[in-house]
Amino acid sequence: MRSFLSAFLLSVLPLATAVPQGLPLSTGPYGGYVQHLARDSSGRVYAATFMGGIYRTTNDGDIWEDLYNDTLLIDVRTLAIGSGGTIYAGLDPGFLRSTDDGASWQKLNNLLNTRSVVSILILPGGTLLAGTISNGVYRSTDNGASFSSSDDSLTNSYVWSLAATPSGDTVFAATYGGGVFRSINGGSTWSPVNTGLTQNLATWVGIAPDGALFACAGSSIFRSTDNGDNWTDLSAPPASYRSIAFTSGAYYAPATSGVFTGGGVFVSTDGGATWNPEPGLPGQYYLSIAHSGGTIFAGAGGHGVYRRPALSGTQGSWTQVVQGMANTLITSLAFDTNGVLFAGTRFAGVFRSADSGATWVNVSDTIPAAEWINDIAVSPATGTVFAAGVYNSYRSTDGGDTWPVSTMGQTEMVACTPDGIVFSSIGSYIRRSTDDGMTWSGQSLPGVSSIKEAAFQDSTVYLATGVGSGFGTSRGVWRSTNLGETWAAFNDSLPDLNVVAVAVVDTLSVLKRSAGGAGNCDKLVLAGTWNGDMYGLQNIAWVPAGNGISPTFKFTGMYVGERGFGKNLYVFGDRGELAERPEGSCDWIKKHPVRLYAEVRSVVVLKGPGESALYGTMGGGVINITTSTTAVETAPGIPERFALHQNYPNPFNPGTTIRFDVAAAGHVAVRIYDVLGRETAVLVDRFETPGEKTVDWDASGAPGGVYFVRLTAGEHRETRKMVLMK
Repeated sequence: MRSFLSAFLLSVLPLATAVPQGLPLSTGPYGGYVQHLARDSSGRVYAATFMGGIYRTTNDGDIWEDLYNDTLLIDVRTLAIGSGGTIYAGLDPGFLRSTDDGASWQKLNNLLNTRSVVSILILPGGTLLAGTISNGVYRSTDNGASFSSSDDSLTNSYVWSLAATPSGDTVFAATYGGGVFRSINGGSTWSPVNTGLTQNLATWVGIAPDGALFACAGSSIFRSTDNGDNWTDLSAPPASYRSIAFTSGAYYAPATSGVFTGGGVFVSTDGGATWNPEPGLPGQYYLSIAHSGGTIFAGAGGHGVYRRPALSGTQGSWTQVVQGMANTLITSLAFDTNGVLFAGTRFAGVFRSADSGATWVNVSDTIPAAEWINDIAVSPATGTVFAAGVYNSYRSTDGGDTWPVSTMGQTEMVACTPDGIVFSSIGSYIRRSTDDGMTWSGQSLPGVSSIKEAAFQDSTVYLATGVGSGFGTSRGVWRSTNLGETWAAFNDSLPDLNVVAVAVVDTLSVLKRSAGGAGNCDKLVLAGTWNGDMYGLQNIAWVPAGNGISPTFKFTGMYVGERGFGKNLYVFGDRGELAERPEGSCDWIKKHPVRLYAEVRSVVVLKGPGESALYGTMGGGVINITTSTTAVETAPGIPERFALHQNYPNPFNPGTTIRFDVAAAGHVAVRIYDVLGRETAVLVDRFETPGEKTVDWDASGAPGGVYFVRLTAGEHRETRKMVLMK
């Protein structure tokens, strides 16, 4: 069960070619939150995603390559593609550049490192303009190595979009609150051009093939035929339009709308005079649009990418194309009594799998596309499935086929006892239902800001009430000894009240362990904190129990295999770190990190011989990792995966040692690059046998500054930042 209001869970798909070797890959569900689509001169289409990095397709979306570099990319807002393999990416926050078609990325040391970059424009002469949220426009004349800010003539600093005439002589900026601005000197100075623009919340500006200027502002689309001097409202259907893609036969505009009314893609075949909704698309947010040759691509907020042929005057059919698109926002996983698996998502509703997560079907029914499912729980007694949402909650009594709105209301956490009592929470309020979620009673827990998780031990219920990294006051563990009729804080000897995970270990499992076990081995109830500490309940006091992973670990949850699904204890955290403690053992088995930013948010255990666990992650999808019954997963001395470790010392002068792990025999390269992406040194370029390796770099002849070391081993690429102090 997961209950984090601020959690985003994303998925990584098979066939993603840039995923490091040796790491487990996602089983879906496939799709993602696609914020921007861009096309290069060769017709390849790139997708910028929230928390899933950057993807590219070379075959019109049949398969997407993962260009993600997990040491650099998180929230990618926009892309701009130059000549010679150069790609620029705007992040929230930051700015990246790739000079090798996305094979590697450099985060340059410039003014954009702390800015939210939402638009990038490349002028014909090579000058870069970057639009930011709240910081205006920045300008670079050295390929992005450095930027200078625009002057005060741009009186609104929320620059969502930039566009230029083909010659680059005139540049336009769409600002959220100041309408449209125009520059006739390459973005050095600006003037507002808003005559007839009745809404100043401009989110996009662009130029059609016939030279007409278009702007999306508020709920309208505007057009100017005199270089922005005057604007006409085109009376498009009211929606929050995001951009426009221009083809020779039609113009396409993706849109979002109200929370429960979804969005869509609108098309005009008469130069923008009239607009009609495109049929054949699910009602949800559409955030981006692009065309490549005769194909239109629409990027969705939750369902990945859709495509259709660009036809003049007729309607084509839209097809979802997500193979390799890896960032569906998964928030929770749960099995029903028949072994059917449910996944809750943000902006994509609920998915269901009848084959242990190998394939998925969206079963959202009436759940709005804009809904954010915080948690999923299934009653063992009745089979009813509860989906806890930000705006509403939903209750299915037919295995997920239909989802009527539940009387549970807005909900962060939902959990069911083996006997069918249901608990849910929102903020400080804990609710209970004894009639399968039909009616509820509850109370507010004094001083509590959030209830993250619940665990059950006969008639005793434990609640984790930490806030993680969010706002509010952490209140440790609360307990009820009468199945939720009354509650009290339960924090004797607990030094850290930011408890975000709690678990009750099966009594039989505890008794089967060796007598005299230390730490968490002999504790029936465990609590994990956001700061990485684990505590076990000894009599009525909490004692340190160790987390079993690493000192930097931060808990996001614990899980004990459900009855009939195994009895292992699983702990997981915010850096993709995982560990399991098998039944009957006092030893932890550390599992593969999925990705550096793949925060694990949910775990379920599969039935059958050779049991395996599914991990729901933020940035790594639903991962199937086969569990083990011993504490050794690989031969002694052989790393589990390829990895590049931080150099030591860092900063350094003039020498430093670089350690890297080789998981399988093959060709390995370790190279040094400067901040402009130029190769400075080749430290390793040879066949390597498996093992832990080190190499030294003597930088006596190199100038001081920032450098990047990159490990390449087969498809694995990993980069780390180093600082030479001179």
